[in-house]
Amino acid sequence: MVKTINSILLIDDDDATNFFNKMVIEGVGYSSDIEIQTSGQSALDYLKHEPNFPSLIFLDINMPGMDGWEFLDHFQATFNGKQVIIVMLTTSQNPEDQSNSKKYNVHRFLSKPLTGATFEQVLTDFF
Repeated sequence: MVKTINSILLIDDDDATNFFNKMVIEGVGYSSDIEIQTSGQSALDYLKHEPNFPSLIFLDINMPGMDGWEFLDHFQATFNGKQVIIVMLTTSQNPEDQSNSKKYNVHRFLSKPLTGATFEQVLTDFF
C-alpha cells in the first residue's frame, strides 16, 4: 500500500511535458497537490516559501538558466535533511548523467516520457 504523499513537484521548462506528466499522474488515480515549476530557480523560490514541502520531485536536467544539476547543488545546500524522493526525468542518454545523479542522491533516473507504469513503480518503490 502506498503511503500518503504530501505533494509532487514537477520541474521542467517544457509546458507540454509538464501538462503530459500531470495527466499521467492524475490518470493513475493519484490525486495530490501537483505543483509545476518551469525552471530550477523558480522551483527553489517556491520551495523556500511553501509550507507543504513535496514528498516527490520529478526533475529535468536540461533547462535554460539553472539546469537540474545546479538546482540539486542549491537544493542540497538549502534543504539538507529534508525527506524527499528526487527522480530525474530526462531525455538525456548520456551515461555520465546517470552516474552523476548518484552523487546527488537522486533516487531514480528515468527517461522521458513518464508513463503510468513508471509512476506506479516509483510509488511502489519509495512510498
